Amino acid sequence: PDIHSVTAGLSYRFGQGAVAPVVEPEVVTKNFAFSSDVLFDFGKSSLKPAAATALDAANTEIANLGLATPAIQVNGYTDRIGKEASNLKLSQRRAETVANYLVSKGQNPANVTAVGYGEANPVTGATCDAVKGRKALIACLAPDRRVEVQVQGTKEVTM
Repeated sequence: PDIHSVTAGLSYRFGQGAVAPVVEPEVVTKNFAFSSDVLFDFGKSSLKPAAATALDAANTEIANLGLATPAIQVNGYTDRIGKEASNLKLSQRRAETVANYLVSKGQNPANVTAVGYGEANPVTGATCDAVKGRKALIACLAPDRRVEVQVQGTKEVTM
């Protein structure tokens, strides 16, 4: 005897409201890059007066991202001119200077970190290897002297 059966079921409960959809928070990443020549004098870590304009604009953009708790990492870089240890210290001081500026403009210090990378990650690569003369080399290596600000966080979800 072949016995086959098929069973189907359907259940509906009256009076239940619709289930609210789960809204996943949007992860936002924003990067800012600043030439150190705009922010600092060569070999220095104190901000030039004109630096405020660039940093204020970035701080406003960060605020306008609408992030619940933005994680802000400030990365400092130098060129290869000078001693590696000195460049590492200079890049750290520059990163800290920018981080402190952002904190002074309202960013939460608990969310802001500063890291100096010294000569690491040069933008110019071998482009300036054949450049002769200190002034020409300083000019050629300008893109390596920079501060990058990386911002990441989740947008505040409003219902």
